[in-house]
Amino acid sequence: MLLNRSKILLFGFKSLILLIITIFTPLFINAQFKLENWRTYTSMNNVVNTILDSKGRIWVGTSGGVFVYDPSNGTYKEFRNINGLLSTEITAINYNEQDKKVYIGSIDGVIDICTEDFEWTHITDIKKPKFTNPQIYDIVFRDSLAYIAGGFGFTVFDCKRQIFIETPPFLNEFQPNTPVYQILIKADEIWLATEAGIAYAKIKSTLGNPYSWTNLTQKNGLADKKVYSIAYFNDTIYAANAYKIFKLDSNTFLPVLTLDSYHIVNRFVVFRNDLYYSTQYMVGSLTKAFNIDCYKNQINGFSFLDINRILLYYKEKGLSLIVNNQESNITPETPASNLFLSLCIDNLGNLWSATDKNGRGRGFTGLINGKWKNFTREEIPEIVDNQYYKVRSSNDGRIALSNWGKGFLITNNTETDKFYFYNNLNSPLKGIEEDTNWVVTGETAFDRYGNLWIVNFGNQSNGPLLVVLDKNNKFYSFPNPVSPLNRYFINLAIDYNGTKWVGSNYLGGVLYFNERNTFDDKVDDIYGVFQMSNSQLPSNETNCIVVDKEGYVWIGTTSGLAVVLNPSSVLTGSKTIIRKSSLISEQPINDILIDALNNKWVATNNGVFVISSDGSSVIAQINTQNSPLLSDEVMALTSNNKNGRIYFGTKKGLIEATSLSVQPLPDYEITCYPQPFNPDKHKQLTIDGLAGDSEIRIVTASGELIRKLQSQGRITLWDGRNENGELVSNGIYLIFASSVTSNVSGVGKIAVLRK
Repeated sequence: MLLNRSKILLFGFKSLILLIITIFTPLFINAQFKLENWRTYTSMNNVVNTILDSKGRIWVGTSGGVFVYDPSNGTYKEFRNINGLLSTEITAINYNEQDKKVYIGSIDGVIDICTEDFEWTHITDIKKPKFTNPQIYDIVFRDSLAYIAGGFGFTVFDCKRQIFIETPPFLNEFQPNTPVYQILIKADEIWLATEAGIAYAKIKSTLGNPYSWTNLTQKNGLADKKVYSIAYFNDTIYAANAYKIFKLDSNTFLPVLTLDSYHIVNRFVVFRNDLYYSTQYMVGSLTKAFNIDCYKNQINGFSFLDINRILLYYKEKGLSLIVNNQESNITPETPASNLFLSLCIDNLGNLWSATDKNGRGRGFTGLINGKWKNFTREEIPEIVDNQYYKVRSSNDGRIALSNWGKGFLITNNTETDKFYFYNNLNSPLKGIEEDTNWVVTGETAFDRYGNLWIVNFGNQSNGPLLVVLDKNNKFYSFPNPVSPLNRYFINLAIDYNGTKWVGSNYLGGVLYFNERNTFDDKVDDIYGVFQMSNSQLPSNETNCIVVDKEGYVWIGTTSGLAVVLNPSSVLTGSKTIIRKSSLISEQPINDILIDALNNKWVATNNGVFVISSDGSSVIAQINTQNSPLLSDEVMALTSNNKNGRIYFGTKKGLIEATSLSVQPLPDYEITCYPQPFNPDKHKQLTIDGLAGDSEIRIVTASGELIRKLQSQGRITLWDGRNENGELVSNGIYLIFASSVTSNVSGVGKIAVLRK
């Protein structure tokens, strides 16, 4: 139960930023590891609700945050977990005319309160008790009180004193914490649409007393116990009960409208003496001829700005404004989906993302030259299908996308309006035994010659395991050489010897295959399989395979991490050494990223673990408790080695941060910042512009050695201390750097000023 009159945590926006900076500090075990400049990318195409503030601006709650649209000038403001919100999955939003603040409820129970000048307060009391369902469904105001409905039940919040004053444990005969979906205040009564029916009481009564409430259920004529929405119109209560609408007459519900059973009435709107309703497929009226067809793009609801202007809340298309029957979209440019299940960076530094499979996919997305471009079947029929779930890029700008059921597609980052689609009709790809046209492609990979290799998943059936498209656009195919009918494979990586490492998603282990660069000659092929029975694989089910900069093959399974220490052994017939990692064990490994410094970033359902370049230790752990990650379930990772940006893909959106893992320069261009450097204030000095494998000596102007540092990449940090751990004095210091792997060196200068 929510505690009455409980103390709440209040954070202004500035306080929130200070808190974030504070909790990021202990994030890293290694002093030469830092993440900064965090940024969140989410889709705002799933609109939940809208409200108007006193300035005429439209505040829009979405499953990816809040945006504010000003119709007077066409401008937007976007709010996510980095710049105001604590939670981005918004489920309720309303405007309190008394205090001129916007109240925003989320799926995890957080209530974010924002003034019209964008000053934030955060209420976390509902989230703290760990309710089974803390989601906020509705917020309604009367005088200085906010009445809040959610998966936990119903509570009353004093907006002036910022405390919860009443949380009814029972609504008469309903079970405790019965979910409440909507609140209606009519004159001196409060009505609740709930999971178990309708409950109502006098608003001035003791709402915490179960017997203050009256229940209306199926016994009173409702077709189903769950009531999604209620309305008060012409002195009558109306209730939405799945695909039926009822009106209350002398404590008995009478049906007034029955729709086709696939409809769910999700909203009532009373406007200018008419009662309107919506389902996911339409907007209609109970009092006059009115219809808006939404079968092509489903909606969550609607509202009227005035008699000539209607807002439609789309599930996948954002917010639309209809003016005199002309519809225009007024949603900011964002990704099409919050699903970022596969990521890659192309040769121009653009980010590409595939969404999902099994009906959840929303095509694929590119962050191209800093702008989002969405590729969905609805907008671009040439891509054929939306179930793209894997993406890879080549050094020459090709983007390969794997589809769950339709084959695979290739586009180019310089010609993103051209698509080359391949399936069983124009390639050796084959479908599954039950449906030969159902062609599933697993991961793709480009080899050193630019050939594209594709895994052809096919359950237990005849067909190729691997298909290759060479640079001349000619196809070759290879069956599973170990077990020809076993095509339960998805993952793919190619090592420096050209060996293909193919991972099974169904107890098949890891298969290795090397065609020795002779596509037509099968006699010289080398192949085999590793399973738990003949290696230290943690599991026979894999989720990802990557090759690091030293040539080691890292395998992420459903039960931990393993590494092949001598992958070339499969070509020579010597013993292959596969070691199970003890650093991350007994948990699914969702993805592995090898950064510019050969560190291994390992995505799990408990955040991201960063393993040192030699694989000996964990140098950082990143999760929702110490970073702005949207979810601990991180599904995909990628990086831009030229600028150190790391991308974290989740099912709730994408997070970007800047790291020190930057590709070194061929020669030194040393710059240091901040200057002058105050170790007491700045804590760390950044030394940028280094060549690879640098040995760095920091000396006084007279040549006295102060500190030695080493760096593999372009950037390193200095904490302002000497070799004895003491802070240095004010003065000018010189940096002498040289590369141990190339005959280059450089010099820099530091001004230390401690106040």
